[in-house]
Amino acid sequence: MKALVISTWGNSRAWERVTYRPDDHLKDALEDVLEQEVTSCNVLKLFKKENTRKVVLLPISLLDEKANDLKEAEDKIKETVVTSNENDDCRKDLKEILNSSEVKIVLGSGTFLSNKVIKKFEVPFNTVLSDLYLKLYESLKEEYKRAEEELEVILDITHGVNYYPVSSRAILEKLLAVMSHRGKSRLYVASSDPFVRGRGGSVKETMNLEYHLIEKKAFPKNAFLTLAIDIEFKNVVKGKSEINDELEELKKIKKYIGLLSVPSLLAWSYLKYVLENNNAIKKAENLLLRISKELEKFSIEDDKFKFSVEFNPKSVFDLIALIEVGEALKDLKGEKNCDFFAVEFDDLNASNNKYKDLMEDVSKRLWEKEFNDLKLTIRSYERVKEEARSALEELKNIDDLRNLAVSEEKLREKVEKESTERLKCKLEELRKYIMDGWLPYSFLRVGSEVSGGGESIRKKLQEEALWWAVWALRVNRDDCSADEATVRNFVAHAGLEMNVTFVKNDKVAYYLPSLECIIEKLT
Repeated sequence: MKALVISTWGNSRAWERVTYRPDDHLKDALEDVLEQEVTSCNVLKLFKKENTRKVVLLPISLLDEKANDLKEAEDKIKETVVTSNENDDCRKDLKEILNSSEVKIVLGSGTFLSNKVIKKFEVPFNTVLSDLYLKLYESLKEEYKRAEEELEVILDITHGVNYYPVSSRAILEKLLAVMSHRGKSRLYVASSDPFVRGRGGSVKETMNLEYHLIEKKAFPKNAFLTLAIDIEFKNVVKGKSEINDELEELKKIKKYIGLLSVPSLLAWSYLKYVLENNNAIKKAENLLLRISKELEKFSIEDDKFKFSVEFNPKSVFDLIALIEVGEALKDLKGEKNCDFFAVEFDDLNASNNKYKDLMEDVSKRLWEKEFNDLKLTIRSYERVKEEARSALEELKNIDDLRNLAVSEEKLREKVEKESTERLKCKLEELRKYIMDGWLPYSFLRVGSEVSGGGESIRKKLQEEALWWAVWALRVNRDDCSADEATVRNFVAHAGLEMNVTFVKNDKVAYYLPSLECIIEKLT
């Protein structure tokens, strides 16, 4: 196991050496990345070097002298972290940790009277959050490249101060969710026991602190849909700005994001085409880079650190979400041809396994109520069938004609109430698919072996649609067959209506005017 450890720090002046030991929960969860115990003034030494990548977040409020740029400020802050502690062993600990970690300076806001030169940091809090989004996103992107199976992220808040621990935790949760198409991940939040100081203010010599697992949260693959669909593209900067002007070019593709809520790989291929045709992902990446550069600009006047521009953290996150949508759909293919958008059937079919979890996630979200209603109906059918069987057994043992009449009436009421035989016709097949884990409206998962050209493909698509058309009939119709109109109605709700698609030369295609109508309804 390898892990990314993100640690929020404050002022190190009062830190003292203690012995840290992980509690049993941490040992069970992170045995491969933790030492049995360590004596240090900072808990990060508890993590094994060979199995972890460490990122230290240092607040700008640790800057207490003039600096011309962020790189100079970082150097001065790192030096301050080490030299402000008077204990030589602590200094060695801190220097070793900083040298083996990635250090990120994060913006902050507030008044710090313990500082001698720069006491006030005037930074809009929304800008602080925007800066955290970008710094943490950079770290996660890099970590996904080296992750083996699951991404393990540990947020250490032992030494964090003010709003950094809670803000970092909230931001990491959103980022891991929107990046979950890349793979499964887990977030651990950990912190040690607090220091216990004697009357003189020093830590007791025999101090042993347990390092605790506070929270553990799993992010299954493909949990990003809800967050990605919620892209708004509101102004990134408060007031007038060239960045806002550049964002205007992205707003025209906002309505197409709704195609993520349609469980159709053909629809998603078209979304990818729109994003590429508008160069949307590159524009979003350039905007994030522009924002990152802007966040490095500041001024120091007298005892004040000033950053006047207010960024909107939700808009920063929207740009990140858009980039992740492009990343999630990067392998889909398709091309526009006159009034049609066509996808090679083999390409579509090859994508089914990769997007299987994502498709099922869409279906689950879209049809959760209907799916639950179906399960309740099946349970009701089983119950009525069992009650009818019991009533029939009862009849066999009754000789009294009066009781027989009562029992016959009881049986007729039960059977007529639910129309058992009619239910059986419609639900037996559906129950089989439910037991196999299939969900409604993910019907594009066709078999890998398709031969016979376009007509064969069309037939295969129609057959799969017919399977699910039983669902559209519900339980209030006597006829168990699925007519063409029902199938078309069903497939229209799935975003792939047969009278607006065609299959020719091994291609499946949308008729674009009809697809635009679907998109308008989504917005």
